[in-house]
Amino acid sequence: MSSTESRLVIKKKNIHNLISYNASEYDDTFNYYNLMERVVRKHNNGSEFYKYGYCECNDCAIELTIFKDYLRINENTNHIKEEFSIPKHLNLVKVIGNMGIRLMCILGTKLEGANEHGINRYKLNNDH
Repeated sequence: MSSTESRLVIKKKNIHNLISYNASEYDDTFNYYNLMERVVRKHNNGSEFYKYGYCECNDCAIELTIFKDYLRINENTNHIKEEFSIPKHLNLVKVIGNMGIRLMCILGTKLEGANEHGINRYKLNNDH
């Protein structure tokens, strides 16, 4: 959570275009993000994801965005539902929630209970 490590991804056509970076400025930017933005900034990730252990923190926002983009790119979600053993009748919120839970099991990490991970503006709605 405090690392300033990152990856630079470039297109093959730009492989010879060299750009100089100020290492101190780069490090300071990531430290600011880790110490301030990451813990203070809240996102409206949607209360429908609370019961799956997501909150309004930056990390949850990033994970949910990755899942949503992945499902948007792969509009036919049947193969994803099969891969993660998700019943075909589930809607996208449930698919994303179940993907998150399943990946946490595969990775061996524990998904915290709803409203324990971060601060949510809304109460958990158990009707979902």
